[in-house]
Amino acid sequence: VFVLTSPSGCSHESGVVRQAFLLVQQRLLDEKVDVAVLVLLDLLFPKFKYLQMRKRLCKKSVLSWPKNPRVQPLFWNNLRVALVSDNVKAYNKNVTESFF
Repeated sequence: VFVLTSPSGCSHESGVVRQAFLLVQQRLLDEKVDVAVLVLLDLLFPKFKYLQMRKRLCKKSVLSWPKNPRVQPLFWNNLRVALVSDNVKAYNKNVTESFF
C-alpha cells in the first residue's frame, strides 16, 4: 500500500518512490499481477502519466482520500475490497478493451 501525499504542494517524486512505481508497473505489465494499492491524499497526483495508466488498467487499486469525513467509511470499505480482490480479471478486461 502506497500512501502518497505532496508536502507543501511540491509535486516532485522521490527516487525511491519512482523506482518502486517502476517495479510495480513492470510486474503489472509483464505478469499481469497487481501488487500495489495507491492511496492519493492530494489532487496533484492524478496528473502523473503513471497514475493515469494505472487508473485505466486497475481502477479499484487507486483510491483517493475523501475530503468529506462522512465518506471515510466508504473509503475504508473500498480499501478492504482492493486488498482482497483479484485484479487479474479486471486487468485482462481493460487491456482487451483498450488495445483491441
